[in-house]
Amino acid sequence: MLSNEINWQVLKITEFGNYASSWDKLNVNNNNQSVLSAIFIQALVKHFSTGQEQLILGWHNNTLVFGGIFEKLSRIRWRTFQPSQAPLGALICDANLLNFNVFSTIAKLLPSKPLLLDLTQIDSQQHPLPLKSHLFTMPYISTGSLPVPISFDDYFANFSKNTRQNFNKARNRLTKLGVETRLEIITNESSIKEFVSIYGDIESSGWKNTEGTAIHIDNKQGGFYSDLLASFAVNNETQIWCYYFNKEIVAVDLCVSMAETLVILKTTYKEKHAKFSPSLLMKLDAYKRLGQEGKIKTIEYFGKTKDWHKRLQCEERDIYHITWCKYPLLFTLINRLKN
Repeated sequence: MLSNEINWQVLKITEFGNYASSWDKLNVNNNNQSVLSAIFIQALVKHFSTGQEQLILGWHNNTLVFGGIFEKLSRIRWRTFQPSQAPLGALICDANLLNFNVFSTIAKLLPSKPLLLDLTQIDSQQHPLPLKSHLFTMPYISTGSLPVPISFDDYFANFSKNTRQNFNKARNRLTKLGVETRLEIITNESSIKEFVSIYGDIESSGWKNTEGTAIHIDNKQGGFYSDLLASFAVNNETQIWCYYFNKEIVAVDLCVSMAETLVILKTTYKEKHAKFSPSLLMKLDAYKRLGQEGKIKTIEYFGKTKDWHKRLQCEERDIYHITWCKYPLLFTLINRLKN
């Protein structure tokens, strides 16, 4: 499909809700990711939009084939809408539309007709590298996913000997101290705000509070996650994992699910219990329960792959950025001079 075969619309970001249904149909046809669903995008727009972003939609035979939200960085440069709470850039399109000509058209549609477009945090699962066009790619992070283990015992047996010993030692120490561990999974809409508040209290007691990045129920992040999780809960697609040492909540994960895939959006734990790895013990208990229930098939992390992801046997893939430049030869020369 060529760019000139598409009917393009440029709209104010405030009009996104009018096209939510079409956006979701496009998402279903392109990997069906919860973090690119209309519910997720609407929550991002509500809490983090400046109101100046541009919504660009491309239609072919009355079917949406391209959807993107773009924000201005400078007179000559725009990028996809990318709040820090968004695992992926606000862009969905059929695979064959991720090409130079399409983004040349989009640049002409945007105010100031930029020379550069940055397409941020593209999932290689949806758009594998290399791209067959004059687009410039740059690595962002390696992220991980995990097929939910059908047999937890087999899954645990595949851990390294050292990893198995560390988990078993932690559980044995807790048992000797008379500490009973328990996993609770919150799914009902009426409890969302309470448990996001609990999450925020735990996170605010740790290092993130010192850096000013902690969630609090009264800040923008707290409002975003409360609204987002409440919206997903309407369709039974929210899970808040809470882990208890006796009656004390020591770890919390905020999760959403869609199409048999659960995404862990945020994770926190009480640092005073760090020697017991409460967050990892919670995840193991949650993975075991999900495997028994059989409804969730895949767990997505989307954050940068860390050592604990690898210890839990995640499968890695790339998240990357793309840059379109009106004058690709000039862009190549400038980059060579920089290096």
